[in-house]
Amino acid sequence: MQPGDRLLLYFDGFTECSLADGGLLDEDGLRQMALDCGPDRNGTEFLDDMFWRLTQAMAPGRGMDDDVSAVFFEYNGH
Repeated sequence: MQPGDRLLLYFDGFTECSLADGGLLDEDGLRQMALDCGPDRNGTEFLDDMFWRLTQAMAPGRGMDDDVSAVFFEYNGH
């Protein structure tokens, strides 16, 4: 990894979340969601924002069908 690189490890609870439009978030949706969080979010802020965005996009009243877990790494060169 190079300084400034970020790595998100996630479980399928993110990508298999049922959305309000009836589809699943899938990998492309997760990628876009991560990009929408922006580069200024780091650590806990980034994961909190990802979870908030997921709850806003998911099917209302449905709840989560699976666990939603992730680990976020940021490499600063040290």
